[in-house]
Amino acid sequence: MTLNLNKTKWLTLPILCFLFGLVSCKESDEQVIENHTDNEPTQDESNESTIPLLESYLKKGLEVKNATVIQRDTDLNSDTVMIESTSTSPANSTFSDTNVQEVGIDEADFVKHYDGYAFSYYDERVYYYLEASPAIANTSIENTSPYKQGIRVFDLNATSNDNNPIVEFPLADELGTVSGLYIHQGENPQLLLLADDWKQGIQLRGYDARLPMSNLIEKMNIHVPGRLLSSRKMDNKLYVVSSFMPIIHAPALDSFIQYPIDDEQKKHNEELIQKVTLKELLPNMNINGNEIPLIDHDSCQIPDDDIIADASLTLISIIDLNDITNISSACLAANSNNTYVSYDALYLSIDSAFYDINGLESEAFSDIYRFKLSDSGPIKAGKQRLNGRVGYNQPFCLSEYQEHLRIITTDNRLDHQLHTLKLTDTEMTKLASLPNAQNPEPIGKPGENIFGVRFSQDRAYIVTFLTQDPFYVIDLKNPALPKILGELELPGFSTYLHPFNEKLVFGLGKESDWSGGVKLALFDVSVPSQPQVLTELIVGDSYSYSPALYNHRALSFLSSNSGQPEKIAVPMSVYQSNFIWDFDGLYLLEVDLTTNNESMRLHDIMTIETNNSLNYSQLSSYDRGILSQTKAFFIYNGKLFQQRW
Repeated sequence: MTLNLNKTKWLTLPILCFLFGLVSCKESDEQVIENHTDNEPTQDESNESTIPLLESYLKKGLEVKNATVIQRDTDLNSDTVMIESTSTSPANSTFSDTNVQEVGIDEADFVKHYDGYAFSYYDERVYYYLEASPAIANTSIENTSPYKQGIRVFDLNATSNDNNPIVEFPLADELGTVSGLYIHQGENPQLLLLADDWKQGIQLRGYDARLPMSNLIEKMNIHVPGRLLSSRKMDNKLYVVSSFMPIIHAPALDSFIQYPIDDEQKKHNEELIQKVTLKELLPNMNINGNEIPLIDHDSCQIPDDDIIADASLTLISIIDLNDITNISSACLAANSNNTYVSYDALYLSIDSAFYDINGLESEAFSDIYRFKLSDSGPIKAGKQRLNGRVGYNQPFCLSEYQEHLRIITTDNRLDHQLHTLKLTDTEMTKLASLPNAQNPEPIGKPGENIFGVRFSQDRAYIVTFLTQDPFYVIDLKNPALPKILGELELPGFSTYLHPFNEKLVFGLGKESDWSGGVKLALFDVSVPSQPQVLTELIVGDSYSYSPALYNHRALSFLSSNSGQPEKIAVPMSVYQSNFIWDFDGLYLLEVDLTTNNESMRLHDIMTIETNNSLNYSQLSSYDRGILSQTKAFFIYNGKLFQQRW
């Protein structure tokens, strides 16, 4: 068995500073936005210094947890990825694929298709408190419902409507929460399933995807300790980004008391910290029953400033799906809260803040780490610090294009900035920010937050909102001098933007605020100084919603044959003006890209009849539309509906 662990040699002496309470160490103001260049240690220096540095980082983090609870800004739930290109399916595709942010980089979703069959994940478990029952004492949330989670398989070549699955496979509850599915189309095609349990860790299962089948035959079982942050798939490589906390996942710390209440418990923790070894604090991966170290002491980057030691590691694991014994990895000794993947690199960001003596946030900043995706594994290729947080309430805030990285940040005053960075093989150098001296106009009005961002080649489209929806067109042709080209104000906002070309951008959002109807808009940006709305469709009234408002993968796009309109499918739950549910359905749209005839129209609605006995929406975050050149499919509430296009 071969384990290809990339041993990168770029550690520097960290300033492991931490204070009890909420006050963090602070560098000078000038250092907040300057370049940070890591010194390259020699082979001997790395071997001699890395072990005590990494062990010191982890153990000091445990000491902090033993002394007091530190408030952190990092949000482990975020899954921030932004790619510059549009994600319309290639022309003449048989079926629409998952709506991803860059064609060729797949993302986990709840519905995948292969060879004319759709694999659909469902979760019908019901949780409730049992302590209300006098027969059971001291019981927390338990799963007692007979409904379970599993995979349903639908035949996309079936001729009738309202089809039940041809087969259904239950999944074990101990898998945890399933984050999504992938299809690996190799010599032995597999359905890949990623699940995450906060204590048990990350489960990657591979099942034989060939049909007919009578059961899901497991071909791969990989366990990665930690919490899943993000995943991507390119060709035969699966990229898994996870957070590993020894205090939760290291067996040697099973007896560690996370919130000690007296000196005796603190003493117990202190003795445990002194006794535990570095090897016992580092994660192991289990591949089909074989335990293998995931990282070693010299494959972990330790931040060199201002990071409070919290005994957390961010892990990048790259799995070769054609040879799962071939694993490469890298490590960042910090809690990363955003991930962005391009064809050539993987980026991690750490959102942090400085606090004043009263414990109030005085300044927010982000550290961006770049890892090049080489054949030998992820290699650190630069770090940069920027003012503001990356992806504040909006994930599509990073984009790599033509050796430049573009980033949107937001500070604690809701001031937004667009930064451009020059990329080389080993570094990231900051070029410019917007607003700037030549272009001082702010992005957004005072108090407005960012709701939608999309980069497309040498442009950026940004939507901010408070009471109106300013839609901005930003010029990035000269990365050293970004500027706002045009602005359009209209009611409501867009949470998702999808450029079709240099002329048309599709937007999905709400008509007024979160209580209004769902808004589908087509923006004309052919004259970037004067963006306009070509077509606008409002669906329903208050409480109407689509899962695509929160998850872009719930949208389906299909490029049609040359000269034919683009197709869009949007799952909807529609409510009337009196807050009464009307129906669930799949809205089918056509976008004409023909010169001088650009437009968007509603082609049809696949309406699911109102269930008067329930009188509430049954649309779930797992339901999806699938498009072909001649049909539209809707996987909804455990069934497959279809109609001719």
